[in-house]
Amino acid sequence: MSAMKNITKKPTVFISYSHADEKWKDRLLPHLRTLEQYDIISFSDDRIVNTNDEWVPAIHNVIDYATVAICLISADYLSSRFIIEQELPALIERRRSMGMLLLPIIVSPCIWNSLPILRSSQMEPPNTTPLALMDDLDQDQFFANIANTVYHRLGEVNTTLPKSSSRSYSIVSLNKLPATPRHIFGRATELALLSKTWESHDTNIVSFIAWGGTGKTSLVNYWLTHHMAHNDYGGAARVFGWSFYSQGTSDKRQASGEQFIDSALRFFGDTEMADSNASAWSKGAALAHLIGQNNNLLILDGLEPLQDPHDLNRIKDPAVAALLTNLAAFNKGLCVVTSRIGIKELEPFSESAVKNILLENLSLDAGTKLMRKWRIEGDDTELKEAVSEYNGHALALTLLSSYIRTAYAGDIRKRDRIPHLTDEMYQGAHAKHVMAAYERWFKGKPELQILYILGLFDRPVELAAIDAIKTGVPLEGLTDNLTSLSQDKWLFALKHLREVSLLLPSEQDSPYVLDCHPLIREYFGDRLKETNESAWQQAHSRLYEYFCDLPQKQLPDTIEEMTPLYRAIYHGCAAGLHQQALKDIYWSRITRGNQYYSFHKLGALGSDLAAVACFFDTPWHTPSPTLTGPVQALLLNSAAFNLRALGRLAESAQPFKASLDMAIAAKDWINAARFANNLNELNLTLGNISDAIIYGKQCVDLADKSDDTFEKIGNRTTLANALAQAGNLDDGLKLFAEAEQMQRDHQPEFPLLYGLPGYLYCDLLLDRSEYNQVLDRVKKFFEWRMDSDPLLAIALDNLSLGCAFLRKKLTENTGDFTEAAEYLNLAVDGLRKAGTQDHLPRGLLARAQLYRVTNNFILAYRDLDEAYALSTRIGTKLFEADCCLKYTCLYLAQGDTDNARKYFEQAEAIITETGYHRRDKDLTDLRSKLT
Repeated sequence: MSAMKNITKKPTVFISYSHADEKWKDRLLPHLRTLEQYDIISFSDDRIVNTNDEWVPAIHNVIDYATVAICLISADYLSSRFIIEQELPALIERRRSMGMLLLPIIVSPCIWNSLPILRSSQMEPPNTTPLALMDDLDQDQFFANIANTVYHRLGEVNTTLPKSSSRSYSIVSLNKLPATPRHIFGRATELALLSKTWESHDTNIVSFIAWGGTGKTSLVNYWLTHHMAHNDYGGAARVFGWSFYSQGTSDKRQASGEQFIDSALRFFGDTEMADSNASAWSKGAALAHLIGQNNNLLILDGLEPLQDPHDLNRIKDPAVAALLTNLAAFNKGLCVVTSRIGIKELEPFSESAVKNILLENLSLDAGTKLMRKWRIEGDDTELKEAVSEYNGHALALTLLSSYIRTAYAGDIRKRDRIPHLTDEMYQGAHAKHVMAAYERWFKGKPELQILYILGLFDRPVELAAIDAIKTGVPLEGLTDNLTSLSQDKWLFALKHLREVSLLLPSEQDSPYVLDCHPLIREYFGDRLKETNESAWQQAHSRLYEYFCDLPQKQLPDTIEEMTPLYRAIYHGCAAGLHQQALKDIYWSRITRGNQYYSFHKLGALGSDLAAVACFFDTPWHTPSPTLTGPVQALLLNSAAFNLRALGRLAESAQPFKASLDMAIAAKDWINAARFANNLNELNLTLGNISDAIIYGKQCVDLADKSDDTFEKIGNRTTLANALAQAGNLDDGLKLFAEAEQMQRDHQPEFPLLYGLPGYLYCDLLLDRSEYNQVLDRVKKFFEWRMDSDPLLAIALDNLSLGCAFLRKKLTENTGDFTEAAEYLNLAVDGLRKAGTQDHLPRGLLARAQLYRVTNNFILAYRDLDEAYALSTRIGTKLFEADCCLKYTCLYLAQGDTDNARKYFEQAEAIITETGYHRRDKDLTDLRSKLT
């Protein structure tokens, strides 16, 4: 049954329960009525719904408008046919399609887990203990927690009535966008362009590119607030905003898009993908599909922390790169992006699909209007001279106006009293010129210390974190003016900073968070470090302790729960506590030693890389000198491994090489062998086959100096693979056989090479048409399967099986490809979940061949296109050559010799360039078909 009133403007909470459990509903309602009294929610009990013929449609109508649903699960609830057949499925669908928050609560013992529809849900309480088995106090605490969950969720949704009952109102989450000034000037053209673009549906992405402080974020926020919000967001199904700027723009900081991707997937309704171990690229592509299939509005603010200015401004985060490239290709709604630098991934798309707008500084007239808004005195000529002097930079003019108003009663002629900075050759220099004046103005006052504190952070600041800095012995020049400050004077200082635009306006849903423009934060942070390094380090040390203690669990389970630990690393390293942060936080609580929990279980490659960057003075070249030599080598290798897994292959070469040199110098033969092996695999992936062979021989020699048998076996297989790619198949097979004999001697119970070495051996055997031997081998692998086996190993076993069945059917001409299709599909899915992008093309290429020989050309193109895009993006030259060969075969199968010849020539060029002579026979066969 249900508990709801008629639909109102407020978000609605739907309570699904059996009448036999009315007492539990009555226990819950007092906790929710607090929210009702403050006009936050609307609800009632089901007695208000009419019990006439319209009763069932009325219930469904209420569900269709629900923002939150609470289900009180009991034996009586599960025995209700109406609930199980109509009400509960409707709630599950509402959660799936519209992102409604669903809270199933077990109120009394019952077999709830017998229902698949509930087994796939997050049940409450978290330990699934029925409420009936708790005492009254614990029950009240639980219901209070539920009400708190509802309250926090409703801060993310829009409460406007839909225009008509024919569709749902927009669901909106914009609380991750920074606050900006309420007024903008001189942007009428850009505002009109945004509105026209939204209404026309002709453009997929609009990007605004401009230096920091030009007003990109203010423009987009103004459009959302003044042009969209009052019109139900133009009929958008969902509106989602996220800002990356808070992660900093310094080269020393490595931003990650993982939290954004996770939050967006959940907001747009795919919690299963968010919880999965799929690769970052796959998650980004899935999110693009979710967003692009409907009239959604996505706002991505401050993308530049995710871009690499040293690599043509490419997006470093694979998930965000996949999201934007897919949305650029197809999007029924609109994505609006702001960045300080152009976005390389968007360049190939037409002007109709992607509009790239270079946002200019303010015109003389617009700048004059801005200054007039601050009640600056002077005639138009004088004001325009000031605008010209500051190049129309929006933030600089705002700060100049506020300073002139405060210090010189608004007399623009006295701006010459503000000393100029000596270095004016960087973006934001005019704004920093005024910040320096404010620094002198606020000397000895609480306002300056608040600004210095904001400079300690790389994102908006919680008041609780500021309290952590203020706790303890006052820090001279940083907290000594704040520790004894009364609450009234504290609020006055904040008000003063907001009045002069050094602090952003307070947000209603984040009243306990302080924020400022990133240029302001960067300036005052740099100044604190330059002038008061002792206070800088002590404050970061206090923040390190604060964030270390913040997680409720010693070993957090999710990326969200892990976030305080990542922040602790940033502050710990800033405090000079590199060794402590590495040992106590990164290795003990994040990676959990050799478990590599954050990597294998959470797939948090980007967050891990950002954490590792904190231990470097110069990523990825110079680890902190406070770390010991062996630790520096391990860090270099860890950074390189993460870079490689993220598809940033070229960047990973230098830290791999540096870690190898350090391990050799320390005569650490085991790690040296591992690092040389990594370089072998990396160079092979990049198509540097001759270098791969050199490192392959080196890793074998180094392994033989150690007493690690597994390293000796594994390194022989990677050298064997490199030799095979160079065309030396016989030498490669001999080394594989030698490694397998060593494996047999070392582990008689597992006499075959398994895992990645086993796959590589099977791959070569298939070149010799030994498909029956491969089938026998992989069957053994499945017999040996353990729960702890890595996802990659399982996926590669399925790939070997699929390829063997495909080769067998083609050779024996039996025509039944059912088994090949089954295992190749499992392989591709598994490779996606494993998350390593440099292996995914293997599965896509094999499945594309299956689709081609079964005349399913559309699906063959789909897999080939994905493999080719991935290979060219991350630079895997051998896979790129394989893609071109497969394209040649596919076009020949359709009788298109012109395109077939084009891809053949491309493949031939890559094979010649890289020495990929394993494919020489393929070239010969295709050349004869083309002639």
